[in-house]
Amino acid sequence: PPAPAAELPSPPPEIAESDLSWMIRQAPGDGLAVDFQVRLDGFELRPRFHGGTGILALIGASGAGKTLTMRVIAGLLAARGTVSVNGSVLLDTDKGISVPAEDRQIGYVAQRDGLFEHLDVRGNIEFGIRHLPAAERERRSAELLRSLDLHRHAQARIRVLSGGERQRVAIARALAPVPRALILDEAFSSLDPEIRGQLRTLVRNVQQRTGLPIVFVTHDREDSLDLADEVVVLAGGRVIQQGPTADVFRSPATAAAARLVGMANLLPVRDLRRTGDGTTASTDWGDFEVAGEVAGPGTIAVAVPADAARLGEGGVPAVVGRIRPGAHQTLVEVVAGGRSRLYCALPSDSEVREGQPVRVTFRQGCYHVVRGGVEPPYGSVREASPRPE
Repeated sequence: PPAPAAELPSPPPEIAESDLSWMIRQAPGDGLAVDFQVRLDGFELRPRFHGGTGILALIGASGAGKTLTMRVIAGLLAARGTVSVNGSVLLDTDKGISVPAEDRQIGYVAQRDGLFEHLDVRGNIEFGIRHLPAAERERRSAELLRSLDLHRHAQARIRVLSGGERQRVAIARALAPVPRALILDEAFSSLDPEIRGQLRTLVRNVQQRTGLPIVFVTHDREDSLDLADEVVVLAGGRVIQQGPTADVFRSPATAAAARLVGMANLLPVRDLRRTGDGTTASTDWGDFEVAGEVAGPGTIAVAVPADAARLGEGGVPAVVGRIRPGAHQTLVEVVAGGRSRLYCALPSDSEVREGQPVRVTFRQGCYHVVRGGVEPPYGSVREASPRPE
C-alpha cells in the first residue's frame, strides 16, 4: 500500500466563508456547564466550571483528569452530577437524567483520530449521517470538504493522508451531524507547529460561523493563547482557576497554575512584611512590593514572567548561563551564587554570551504572589514584623 504522506509545509487551508450553510447558527446561550464527581482507582475527579459559548481550553498536567472530564461530558464515562450545553441537560443524576452518548450530539475528536481505514475521506465524513437522504448527505460532505480544504482528497483513502489532513477529516466527521458542542481532546498534539496553526485557524473560523461551543484539551501554550477565549486549569481532579485566557496567563492563581501556563520564574519567598498599603515579599532576587495583604503561613512564591526580568544597570549581580535562541525571543538563564535560577526573555537579536556578568532588574507591576508547590530555601515562609520607618 502507498506510504503515508509526509507532514510537509503547505499553504494555509482555503477557507470558504459561504460554507456550512446547513449548520444552524446557535443563538447565544448558557454554553457548557459542568459540575460532577467520579471516582476511579482512588482518584477523585470533581470539576466544576461554566464554559460560555466560545472556545474553552482545558489545561493541566498529565493525570489531572482532563480526558476523563471530556469523556463524562460526551457520555462515555458514568458520573454523578450535572452536565448541560446551552440549557440542554445531558446529565442530572438527582433528577434521574443521563442521556446516552449516542444521543448527546457531542462531536468528539481525539489525538488518535479513529478514522475508518476501509472508507475514503467522503465516506468517513458521511458515516454519522447515514440515516439522512442522499442529497443532504452529499450537500453536507461537499461543504465540509471545501470548508476544511479537503475537496482534493474526497476519494482518497485514509492511509495516504498526512497527520494534519487526517485531523481535518476527523473534525469534518464530528461536525456533519450538527453537534451541540465540539470536543477536541489533544487533537493537535502530534502535529508540527505550522499544521497546528492552520488547524487553529480552521477551528476558530468554524466557531465564528456557527456559534458552536468548543472545548479543547491541550498541553501547548500557543494553542491556548491563539485559540481559547477562556481557560480552565485542572489539577488533581479539581479546577484551580478559570478565566479569560489573557488573565489566566498573566496572573496564574497558584504555583501549579503558573507552571501550566508557562510562567518561567517562581521565586521562593523567605519572609513577608507589611509595608503601608501593601506587602513586601523577600526573595533571593530582592524584595518585591505587592498590593494588599498576603496571608501566611505556607509556601509562597513570586511569579515573574520571563519578559519582566531584564538585564541592565543596577539590580542583582548574576552570570549568564544557558542561552536558548528562538525565532522571536531568546530565553536566557541567569545564575548567581546561592540564588535560584532565573530566566529572562530578550529580543532575538540580543548579544549575550554564556559566562557574561550581568545585573538583573524586574519590571514593576508585572509580577504577583502565588501559593503552593515551591520549596523555599529557608523552610516555611516567615511573617516578619514591619520594619521601623
